[in-house]
Amino acid sequence: MVNISKLKCVLRGTLSWPARHLLHTKIQMENWFQNLSVVRKAYAVLPGWELGMVATISVAHLTFQINLWFLVAVSRKHKPMSNGLGALWEGDCIAIDWTNKVIHGVINALSTLLIAQSNFCMQLLVSPTRKDIDNAHKRRQWVDIGIPSFRNVWNEIIDLKRMALWVLLALGSVPLHLLWNSVFIFSPIAYEYLQLTVTEGFVHNMPMSASDGMIQLEGSSEGVGALWPDNLHILQENLYSYERLEINDCKKKYAQHFILDRSDVVVVTKSASTETNTSTVMGGSSAGWGLWPYRWLCPADSRHKLACAGKLLDGGDDWIFPRYGGPKVAYCLSKTMPKKCRLEYARLAAAFTVAANGLKLACFIATYWLLKGKAGGVVGYPNGDCRMQPLITTGDAIASFLEFEDEETQGMSIVEKKDFENGIWDHRWVSINPMIWLERSKCCRFRAIGVRRWLTGTALLSVIPLCPFIFLLTKIQWLREDLGLDKRAISELGLGNPSGLFLIGTWNGNLQTDDSMSINNQKTEANILLSIALANTPQLILSIAFYIWYSHLTVMTAARDYSEFAAPALESEGRDYAPKHGLRVTYPRDGSQQRAAFLFGISFKHWILITILWTALHWFASQAIFFARVDLLSHWLEVTDFSISQVGYSVLGIICFLGVAFLVFLVGLRISVKNISNHMPLAATCSAALSAACHSRNPEVKHHEKRVHWGVEILGEDDSQDGVQGVERCCFTSGTARYPTPGQLYA
Repeated sequence: MVNISKLKCVLRGTLSWPARHLLHTKIQMENWFQNLSVVRKAYAVLPGWELGMVATISVAHLTFQINLWFLVAVSRKHKPMSNGLGALWEGDCIAIDWTNKVIHGVINALSTLLIAQSNFCMQLLVSPTRKDIDNAHKRRQWVDIGIPSFRNVWNEIIDLKRMALWVLLALGSVPLHLLWNSVFIFSPIAYEYLQLTVTEGFVHNMPMSASDGMIQLEGSSEGVGALWPDNLHILQENLYSYERLEINDCKKKYAQHFILDRSDVVVVTKSASTETNTSTVMGGSSAGWGLWPYRWLCPADSRHKLACAGKLLDGGDDWIFPRYGGPKVAYCLSKTMPKKCRLEYARLAAAFTVAANGLKLACFIATYWLLKGKAGGVVGYPNGDCRMQPLITTGDAIASFLEFEDEETQGMSIVEKKDFENGIWDHRWVSINPMIWLERSKCCRFRAIGVRRWLTGTALLSVIPLCPFIFLLTKIQWLREDLGLDKRAISELGLGNPSGLFLIGTWNGNLQTDDSMSINNQKTEANILLSIALANTPQLILSIAFYIWYSHLTVMTAARDYSEFAAPALESEGRDYAPKHGLRVTYPRDGSQQRAAFLFGISFKHWILITILWTALHWFASQAIFFARVDLLSHWLEVTDFSISQVGYSVLGIICFLGVAFLVFLVGLRISVKNISNHMPLAATCSAALSAACHSRNPEVKHHEKRVHWGVEILGEDDSQDGVQGVERCCFTSGTARYPTPGQLYA
């Protein structure tokens, strides 16, 4: 463990008070956590990565059991319909909506946990062993250490078994992203309705002409010539059961895309004279379906515009009916209906989720036994031969190279990652020449990744806000001019609410008329599964982008932490004030000053930041494009062909997603261009550069178990140099070291 009192003395000469205080606090917290009884016991039984893998297997097993038993139970008790959707519960919308939110919260939590554990497992699989690194270095190849690297897979650094498991884990995540979140579906029940415009006498059961007994409906979903389904005399007799709505309430209740708690409405107009002993039926229409479900409320100039609802509400209590000569409306009579919703499940999506869950569980178990079984049994190392243990952190790699030198990188102590990327190894087969140490200045963090890789990752990150921006740009004329979309209409449409106007691949016919409307809505099980997958495709893309960005952030964090090992120049008295750090490793040795790497990768601050941002991004993506499901019932309470079971999108959701995506891009850009001290050769996660910095001239000292720093190793005045008179060497050491001198040669 770190001796705090000694460290204070060491730091006093080199660091400012805030820096000393922060580092002191950080080390105290690490010591406190490492000394917790439960932590020590857990790591005593399952050291290093084994504890994480056992936790991963436990979570996957629990999730698999929940999903499997759910699928078996509901398949027996709630048989799905021909479209593959089964009704779990039908009842009060508020209760079902909250239940649906809780279920999706649990699913998102389990999904996030399972995918995070999957990424952890994939990082273990691509983490090279010392044997893998030695073989690669002999071929003049370097490997990534400490990150979930696709490069290690592509270059075949790892063996075929680990490669196969890595591919299976990656493929197993696809169904979880595309389907799991839509296994449970909230399905409201909406009503088509009939609208009738009458005079006051009709309400008071005054007689009407014989021709008014049946009335032709405008805009009926049954086609031209459709009549009112019941005799109007029957309707007249039943008006006592209808609820009276004042003008503003009537507008608000019916100026909606889907009506959930009402059906037929009778609009009562004010009589032009005091004569009320006769009934006049002015006309009727069918509504509540199609692109413009409340078009009967709107005047001709805004009948096919989204601004209609806003204009209606602005009119207050003064309502001139837009048809039949413009009579003035007195009030409405509305038929109330039970407000019901369903909680449904998608059988095929659930089946694929269970299969993917089972595949992940099998891969997790196989990974554990594969990595655990690789070691042979060398005393002093957990679970066997240290050369067969995966090097998960850069601290693991440095400790390994300090304990067992890598001859392939001798004499290259100031070479950095960029040099290996540029092929320095190709020119160093015969001789190794000393290199000049140049004055170093601060540099942007993205240099640790490599400019080309960083540009690729940044381009992918920029696509996330670019796609919704281009989508809105291509739709802007249609939205503004054809639909009359404005700020008020966007707000009224809401966030993530389904609308007949904003569905993908649904409507055929002329958008600006009521004629020839039909719906392309084949509700087969396969089509619904494809719609669910399409609606969740943004989630998959976001997860891929997150995987790449997380890898880049891990590299930048590793480069920043690595640079902190640099020793400062010695003062005139020869005293060394360089702060030394214990290496952060997976398996800390008993009695050593190594630190346990409980969290691999990035700082807690950055982890919190990107978790919040990416969670918001995923949620807004689900509100921007989603699987829309609404059962639309006819006058006879039968499900109509205008029910919705396909992909929908929300303009407000897309705008919100665009804003958050742009913020994520700016945050990613800001982190990338921040400076690091760059005091040391920029090794990042490059195995060759890390190895080159680990050639001590005093190898019998167990540097890897002590606190170390990097610089020119000082053994004494008479110590020999490295084959060339006057040439010194830079390396990690637990002894005395100073910062290299610009312009001087180092081997």
